[in-house]
Amino acid sequence: MPKKVTRASFVGGSDWAIFASTPHREECWRFIEFMSRPDVQVDWYRILRALPAVTQAWQDPLLAEDPLMQVFATQLEDTVAPPATPAWEEIAQALTTRVEEAIRGVHTPTEAAQLLDQDIRKILARL
Repeated sequence: MPKKVTRASFVGGSDWAIFASTPHREECWRFIEFMSRPDVQVDWYRILRALPAVTQAWQDPLLAEDPLMQVFATQLEDTVAPPATPAWEEIAQALTTRVEEAIRGVHTPTEAAQLLDQDIRKILARL
């Protein structure tokens, strides 16, 4: 991404969670600890090509010596998590729509930003 002050973009992915109602809380936690180990993250990448979430895993030669993966590693230095709101997916869709409208010339960037602001306010008002 182009850089003015920062190249920050949202980092995506998936999460491990433990349901409050599970009778297997300890087993779940051990599984999460296992999956979070750098060596397991590298294996997970080798099998699924899912980028490691654990920074130490990026030091493994499989990733560290791959020029394409180093591009990802550099980009990860400027990533931020999306806002923690149950409405995030709906907000992300509105963001995508308004950015596309600005790119296609349906709205100016300023108009698209103003419309996005309105969209987000409506979404959050329903919470």
